[in-house]
Amino acid sequence: MSAEYDFLKKCECFFLASINKSFPEVRPFGAIMEYENNLYVSTGRTKEVYKQLKENNHIQIAALKNGTRKWLRITGLADECKDLKTKREMLKKYSEISKHFISEDDENFALFQITPLKTEFKEGSETLMERKIFNKLVRDKIPEMLAKNGGEPETEILNDEKYKTCLYEKLKEECEEAVNSYSKENLAEELADLLEVMMAISKLNDIDFAEIEKIRLAKKEKRGGFDSQILLKSSNIVNKI
Repeated sequence: MSAEYDFLKKCECFFLASINKSFPEVRPFGAIMEYENNLYVSTGRTKEVYKQLKENNHIQIAALKNGTRKWLRITGLADECKDLKTKREMLKKYSEISKHFISEDDENFALFQITPLKTEFKEGSETLMERKIFNKLVRDKIPEMLAKNGGEPETEILNDEKYKTCLYEKLKEECEEAVNSYSKENLAEELADLLEVMMAISKLNDIDFAEIEKIRLAKKEKRGGFDSQILLKSSNIVNKI
């Protein structure tokens, strides 16, 4: 159980702020579900909150624990979930909701997945804990390093399909960071990160990295490298080069 879900369940009631054109609009909610490591809230498609979330998915959730000064604030995104299995779980979990909707495929029944971007636990003005949501692939020793410094990391071991998707996202991230590097030393570090990701991708796809280097050298021999700094401005179309 996530810390956010555990806290919200103990509060029994929480407030969700959606965007109504130029202003936030806050309303109480009582039902929240954690399912397959995701948080969900539900509403009806005829309600204003549904229209607002569909127009702008930026939200905040706030809750105060009864009899204390401990409170939680989640800043994140709300995206409609149309998966019938997940909607069925919500109806099973809350009998009160099932009184308003016939079944999971009731056309008026809407379920939203909450993706936290920032979580704050506080007591009065004192920050008890602030969690940042990453949801990205990290190097193997990062969770251990975070744990040693009190980070309490939440992790998941990915299957090959998800791992591949995250690796390609990491490749894009490292490329962007290399492009935006601010010094020679920083560029060297970002290129090293990029190379590490490339090696992981080749390993996942059972490609010997030495074979990649062999192909690189062959293509350089045939077509050259980029040492001459040539910008191709135009050319007649040719069938093959």
